[in-house]
Amino acid sequence: MTDSTLLTAISDMMDTKLKPVNDRLDKIERTQKEDILPRLSNLEASQQKTEQAVKRLEESQQKTEQAVKRLEVSQQKTEQAVKRLEASQQKTEQAVKRLEVSQQKTDQAVKRLEKSQQKTEQAVKRLEKSQQKTDQAVKRLEKSQQKTEQAVKRLEKSQQKTDQAVKRIELTLENNVLPRLQTIESCYLSTFERYQSNADKIEIMQSDIDIIKKTVMKHSEKIQKLA
Repeated sequence: MTDSTLLTAISDMMDTKLKPVNDRLDKIERTQKEDILPRLSNLEASQQKTEQAVKRLEESQQKTEQAVKRLEVSQQKTEQAVKRLEASQQKTEQAVKRLEVSQQKTDQAVKRLEKSQQKTEQAVKRLEKSQQKTDQAVKRLEKSQQKTEQAVKRLEKSQQKTDQAVKRIELTLENNVLPRLQTIESCYLSTFERYQSNADKIEIMQSDIDIIKKTVMKHSEKIQKLA
């Protein structure tokens, strides 16, 4: 057996032995190409998506932490606001109590005002009745005033007539009565002188003179009254 034949035989034998191995390797290659590599690609793509999702989650986590910090700050402000509201609520309750007390006082004042209003209404009714009576009295007074004015006018006319009569009387006294009285007086004086010795006649003359004086005084009083 020559060397070439031996090599060929060895080669064939190796081929025969290696064929299952090559078949398995081919199968592995096909499996790797058809299954493993696509699955690795899918895994890589999924890994990228996972990394992106992780980044998004990290960003979201940062935002969440920032939001939590803001919420904590807001919570502190809210707590402070709640404390202020509680304090304000206490003040409000105190104010409400004061308002209730004031309301009670107001109610009492309103009741007093209502009573006073009733009294006022009654007084107004009495005043209205009194006003009616006053109006009636005023009407009567107006009528009486009219009558009085008419009477005054009549009196004024009568006064004018009286004045005129007084003037006429004064003129009569000056022009007629007084001269005649003076004449009578002079006559009586002359008579008195003539009959002075006669006491009886003097007494008679004296009585006559007294009567004349009384008459003159009466006329004078009447004239003064008329004036």
